[in-house]
Order: sequence, then C-alpha cells, then structure tokens
Amino acid sequence: VLEPSKVIRSGYEQVTLLLADGHTVLGFIVEERDDSIVFRESAAKDATVVIPHSDIEARKTSEMSIMPTGQLNQLASRQDFLDLVRYLIDIREGGLKRAQELQPPTSSTALSIPKTRVRYLNEGYQNFTGPDGEPALAPPWGTLNAIDLVKGEILWRVPLGEYPELVAKGIRNTGALSFGGAVATAGGLIFIAGTPDEKIRGFEKHSGRLLWEYQLPAGGYATPSTYMIDGRQYLVIAAGGGGKNGTKSGDSVIAFALPELDQAAPPGPADAASEKPWNWNLRSKSMT
Repeated sequence: VLEPSKVIRSGYEQVTLLLADGHTVLGFIVEERDDSIVFRESAAKDATVVIPHSDIEARKTSEMSIMPTGQLNQLASRQDFLDLVRYLIDIREGGLKRAQELQPPTSSTALSIPKTRVRYLNEGYQNFTGPDGEPALAPPWGTLNAIDLVKGEILWRVPLGEYPELVAKGIRNTGALSFGGAVATAGGLIFIAGTPDEKIRGFEKHSGRLLWEYQLPAGGYATPSTYMIDGRQYLVIAAGGGGKNGTKSGDSVIAFALPELDQAAPPGPADAASEKPWNWNLRSKSMT
C-alpha cells in the first residue's frame, strides 16, 4: 500500500506480449504451460485466451504495480489506514468469500441529500436586455457573416433580423439575436431564419445582399432544408416559434418553391432592364 511497486505479488505482474502477427497485448499470465500460456487481457474482466509459445515473439514484465501510488493521501486519519490494512489482511487470508462478507450494505454508501430550503436556483442563461427586448449594448445585435476559410478573413458581414417594437419606431437594420442555422445552395444563395421578427430571408452568397424575405406565421428557430423533387427545388422551414426569443408559438412547416415554368409571367421590358434580377417571387405552402 505504501509502495505498490516495491513488491508485486505473483499473478499481479502486468505483462506485455509481442505476437508473431505484429499485435501487442497487455494483461496477466494466469497459467504457464509447457507449450502455451493462459492469458487474461487487462481490458477483459474474466475472459482468458490460450496463446501458444510459438505465437509469442517477446514478452516484457512491467516493474510498475497496477495499484496507483498515493492512495494513502486520500485517507483522513491514522485509524483509516489501520482499517485499510486490516481489510487487506482479511481478504488475503479469506479470499473472495471474505471480501464479499466485508462488503458494506448499499444503504451505507448511498448519497444522502438533505431536505433543506432551496436558496439558489439556476434558471439558465439570462440576457441583459433593454425595454423592448433588445440587447443592452450598441447594435448590430446580430449579423450574418461569410468567412474565407483559406485566408481566415471576413468576406462580408450584414445585419440579420430586427425587433418589431423598434421597427415601429423607425429603427431598422439593427440585427437581432438569432437561433437557427443557414443553408447554402449550389445556385449561390443563403437562406436563414431564426430572428425575432419571424422572417426567413434569402441572401446573395458572394456579396451578402438581401434578395428576398418572407413573414412566417411564427419564428423559424431552426435550420432550413432544401431538396429536389422531379427537377424542382424546394425550401422548407419549421416555424415553431417560442424559444429563447420569447415570440409566439406555432405549429407550421412552410415550404417554398419557384413558380412552375408555365405559371411564371414572361419578363417584360422593365424586368429585363431591372437592376434586381434576383427579386424572387417564391410561393409558399403551410403544412400544419
């Protein structure tokens, strides 16, 4: 106990075996035979294997005990040490049966939690906000960012989301706390919701320019999904509301898609000369 590695009892020496197939195993020799050994790996509880001597390239016995040093530092008194020594002597002489007899009842080691008055309670992460729910610091309060992963540089950063209470006062483009991820498409678009104004937005991937937004029936605090059916691409967002932004709850899943080719109006002269060719007219469908 004082110096575990000074004398290692026979059968408790940890042995490393180098096998002919190149594998290395660590464990204990249970029995030494003329042509083989009975071996128990350290990771195995009771299972043993028979390994022929011809399969063993080399073996090395560790000079370190499997019992860690410094165990006595965890004892509180001299009496604790004497009790430990007495216990070790008893189980050495009496074996497993004696060890089971000395096992304390579960009730004596169970954690006892006193029934006292609760003085403190963790209610989670609380934001420091202003009177309209906005963070109590200078805006922007939320941004959508594009990062060049090769150079480690920010390519662009734009405000994401608004607070309806501030919009009513004429305060716009402040950004907001958002709880939802973004999805990027192969066509160079980024879609994201998650803001307290309960909108989903589409941005131009290379510039961050806002191309499209839609007022959801409830906050879309989730990551949008996109998929293809019969060559037509769809965008879907779960509008469940509630959550950390504290907006109203909902039970909708909203799907968007571009109009079918036979339903889309042909572009007129003004459309052809428009400076906003990405002003999409996405159609939505609610599935509650």
